[in-house]
Amino acid sequence: MYARNTAQARSIAALATLVVALVGCSDATDRGEDSAPATIPTGDIDTPRTRTPSGATIIGEIPDGDLQPGRYALPPIGPLDEPFAVVDIPTGYGSWTSFIEADKPAEAEDPLMLGLWVITRVYLNPCTQSDEVSPRTVRATADAFLQQRFSSPTRPREVDLAGHHGLYMEITTPTDLDYGACDDAEVNLWEGAPDGGYWTRMPGMVNRLWILDVDDQPMVIHLAVPPSATVGQVHAMTDIVEAATFDTSHE
Repeated sequence: MYARNTAQARSIAALATLVVALVGCSDATDRGEDSAPATIPTGDIDTPRTRTPSGATIIGEIPDGDLQPGRYALPPIGPLDEPFAVVDIPTGYGSWTSFIEADKPAEAEDPLMLGLWVITRVYLNPCTQSDEVSPRTVRATADAFLQQRFSSPTRPREVDLAGHHGLYMEITTPTDLDYGACDDAEVNLWEGAPDGGYWTRMPGMVNRLWILDVDDQPMVIHLAVPPSATVGQVHAMTDIVEAATFDTSHE
């Protein structure tokens, strides 16, 4: 699972920011770096810049790698800088750019991974990255995924999470599609401009989406589940999501 930069011209000026940390290993013009995530050193990891007002450490503002048990804040991928989704992380997890990854199962390109999105476009044809829809509400976001070709969506159901109401659904990538016939041999499911979009080459990847109305803005907590993940691994990550809270800004 990767986020691809959609504003390549900004990358030089933003070298030390979240955008480049997010897309450092998945530039749309150089797929040869996909498996080598870039680490952006941030120096002291215990500064106001790296923490929310509640004291959660902000993913993407600290070096990539193993995480100590504690409270961490997922920054939104997309046009907003906040709020953050704050989660309690035990041992066995690490960070990569704006995401939290489970150590197991060992999946180099499509790990069991957690992120927060502000989705600006859903591609109704993810194979050609075309027929885009720009949803403005929770329901419109879910409806767009129901119309998406090739992927297999579940029927959305109402959910309450972190004090916000919304819809929960799952989107599974196709197992009978010739990925080689798609653009860049991958499916592009959605975009969080200007930061990047979600794409994968993994058949049978289950994307669990909590689409929440956060102050009239649809925000999506995304849990990517590879086919190799065990029931216990998925339950552990789901428990983390269901205990999430939202935090608004830096100190």
